[in-house]
Formats: sequence, C-alpha cells, structure tokens
Amino acid sequence: MKKRIIPVLTLDNDSMVKVIRFKEKLYLGDPLNIVKMFNDLEVDELVLIDIGATKNNKINFKLLHNIASQAFIPLTYGGGIKSKEDIKKLMNIGYERFVINSKFYDSDISFINELINEFGSQSIVLSIDIKKDSLNEFKIYNYLEDNYHEISLDSLIKKLNQCPLGELFFNFVDNDGVMEGMDLTKVSMISKKINNRALFMGGIGSFSDIKSFFSAVNDSLGVGSYFVFSSKKTRGVLINYLNTEQLNELHNNND
Repeated sequence: MKKRIIPVLTLDNDSMVKVIRFKEKLYLGDPLNIVKMFNDLEVDELVLIDIGATKNNKINFKLLHNIASQAFIPLTYGGGIKSKEDIKKLMNIGYERFVINSKFYDSDISFINELINEFGSQSIVLSIDIKKDSLNEFKIYNYLEDNYHEISLDSLIKKLNQCPLGELFFNFVDNDGVMEGMDLTKVSMISKKINNRALFMGGIGSFSDIKSFFSAVNDSLGVGSYFVFSSKKTRGVLINYLNTEQLNELHNNND
C-alpha cells in the first residue's frame, strides 16, 4: 500500500503559522501562496487546521474557498466545525475530509456517528492531541483550556474502536514542531491497539525520521515543520516536499 506522507498546515485566522508545542507561533506567510507551492510540488493531499477558527468559534469560509481554488489536490480541513451544516458548506467549496476535535469532547460519540451517517466514514477524522503530564504519563490534551481531558487514552481507544471513523489523527504535543524525531515507542503501542486507520504527527525533522516511522508502523504520517522550514537550527521558511528519489525509496521499501 502506498505510504501517505501528508503536509499538515496550521492557519491562524488569515495567516499561515507553525506552532511549536502548541505554544509558540512562527509566521510562515500568505496561506494562498503556501498552498499553491505545495500544489506545485505535487503533494498527494493537504491537511489544514485553523486554530483561530476553533478559538473564535468561527470558520473563515471566504479564505477556505480561496485556498481551495488554488489547490488541485484532496483537502482535509479542521477547526471550528460544530455542525453538519458547517461540513456541508465546506464540501461545497471543495473540501473532502473533516477533522473534529473539541466538538467530540464537548458532546459524545453520538455526534461522530451522526456525521458518519450523513457524510460517510471516509470523510470524518478525529483529532487526538497527546501530551505528557507532570508524572510523565501520556494524557489527552485540551489545548483550548491548557489542561487534560478526563477520559484516558486507553478508554478512548476502546470507545473509538467501536466507531467506523475514516481516520484517527494523533498529534504528540511535546514533539510538535521541535524536529527532533517521533516517540516511536508510543506510536507503535497506539497503532497496535486501534482498529481504525491512523495518521501520526509530531517531531519529524529529517528524511531519516520519516524512514524510521515507516519501519516502525504501517500507518500514515503528518509532517509540519520539516516541510516548511529550511532547517531546525535557522527555521527559515522554505516550502518543500520529498523529492522523487526519496519517494521511490519509501514506496519501494516493503520492510
């Protein structure tokens, strides 16, 4: 099966940013230009997460429409989605899959089931942010309130294994944006427990990190900093993607 390596981009209202550990924000540039660059690099798909829409409880449909007009690739969007009507509007302007986070925790799994029944399981992605607490234990993080959700990760996984989601999106907060490698031990543990397709993100800083990920699990990989910065040290903005040789190496390696 073809390996999925997906650029994950963060919007903050009208700007494209890169967030480091869900705290520090670095400005990248105009969203339309950046999406057009990834489109020209012929990536297979893009994930857009608008943190401003979540905080302000308002989706910027005008900007998203303009972004979709620049992209000729499948688009996934998350941020501020609260209803089936929001998803219908997003579908009408060109988005295919939809990331749900805070709305799921604010209600219960019935909301996810409603969306699946309406739009199909392949369209719905549940985002799960994971962060270590003061005791070095992994917890489900609530970035809006900077605390942890009460449900444990194991309990959540058992719950979601009964739900035919299109994908689970696990973001490791402590590794987010630091470009120092992923926590592959925890990634592997989660991968073995879930029934759903999974996308993991947090820590990729080199092509070697990408190869290590696919050697550890047979899941999909989300990448942020590595595809928008020239290096970990300088963090100069440089929109990039894997070259043909790297892609061939990944796809031809069946280990």
